Amino acid sequence: MDFIIGFLLSAAIGGIAYKKQSLDFSGLVTAIAIGTVLYGFVGAFSFAMLMLFFISSSLISRLNPDKKSSRRSSIQVLANGGMVGVLSVIYGLSQDRVVFILILTSIAIAASDTWSGEIGRLSKSLPKIIFTNKIVPKGLSGGVTPLGFFASFLAAGIFAVLSLSVVSPLDAVLIFVFAFFGGVLDSVLGIVQVKYKDIKNDVLTEKTGPNIVYHSGLRWLDNNLVNFLSNGGAVLLLMLIYFWA
Repeated sequence: MDFIIGFLLSAAIGGIAYKKQSLDFSGLVTAIAIGTVLYGFVGAFSFAMLMLFFISSSLISRLNPDKKSSRRSSIQVLANGGMVGVLSVIYGLSQDRVVFILILTSIAIAASDTWSGEIGRLSKSLPKIIFTNKIVPKGLSGGVTPLGFFASFLAAGIFAVLSLSVVSPLDAVLIFVFAFFGGVLDSVLGIVQVKYKDIKNDVLTEKTGPNIVYHSGLRWLDNNLVNFLSNGGAVLLLMLIYFWA
């Protein structure tokens, strides 16, 4: 029954997102699959947290009037939610409390990273590389602004506080710390992420297409992989801390 409820809720919310052009068809199918597995194996609370991330991020992305709307594909959905799907299956098989905490952490990391990027674009100050203070063009990965940094901190805090209803205060603190850490790690990996140059407009970009050539960074490391690695890396580190504690 839980899987049926999860499927129906995921299909309803995903269908709205598809109609609003927040997801393409592949993204819709992937989002439904992750939502169904999460609700079926883990329960309503974790599903509600995932929906809070998805809905809030979709709304925040609309704050920037200059940003062109784009549908999230299955790859983009997996970049932020793939770890949640894998952990949900593991939790279903193990019922391990730590895995449950890791699921909430993974969702909080996705929120921290997404809020940072979307709200950071509204900053009047130019983004800078976190270590060198070097200015980077707006919209490129690797740069942070004070506003984006605060948004990452805020998202991590909100999701950690909400988690207090199902986890201990210490667990909630760890969710907060590693959610924020995951957002920072995303910015760090973004420094070496592949960048391209639009020859026609003479600007740097992260998208491929006509008149676009390689400029810098690791050719195999795109934004989707950065999102997945920063989320998975922070979750893995937290798992090791629980393992050794």
